[in-house]
Amino acid sequence: MTIMKHRVGLAVVITAALASGDAVAGSTPGGHPPAAADATIGCPDTDPQTTPNEPNQDLTTLVPGQPAGAIVCRYHGQDDAPSLPRSLANSATIDADRAAALAAAFNSGQPGPSDLINCPRDDDSTIRVYYSYQDGRTVVLTGRRTGCQLISNGTTGRFESTAAQQQLANLVG
Repeated sequence: MTIMKHRVGLAVVITAALASGDAVAGSTPGGHPPAAADATIGCPDTDPQTTPNEPNQDLTTLVPGQPAGAIVCRYHGQDDAPSLPRSLANSATIDADRAAALAAAFNSGQPGPSDLINCPRDDDSTIRVYYSYQDGRTVVLTGRRTGCQLISNGTTGRFESTAAQQQLANLVG
């Protein structure tokens, strides 16, 4: 495996609010914008890798406030799908209670580095979590499933806690 360097920091977008509901796992059909997810469309077919920052949000906490729900997207890496890297592997839509539990698990992780770090065994598999709020805002977290297992909202980064890793494994593998 190649040792890759990653800068902690990804982004936030505004999308439609997510309707509450039970977790529903499975891939979603394509044909939707690559930088956002919503409950009626689902996850982009390929990892968008970048998400435009939405200014004027306080993101000093990884997942702020009380999300109304979330969409969790897992993308293939080089190890599990070498011919389909960054393609959607699995997704789940979760209700407010499960979104809050996952948010608490992410927020409990150790603070991430503020500069470049080496992440051995990073196969480029990615997780994206699109948290939606009652006021219409969305906070997007992006992280790696292998290597250093960092998660970021574009301003704040943390290492994934064991609880977050377990919840992600249960939701999307």
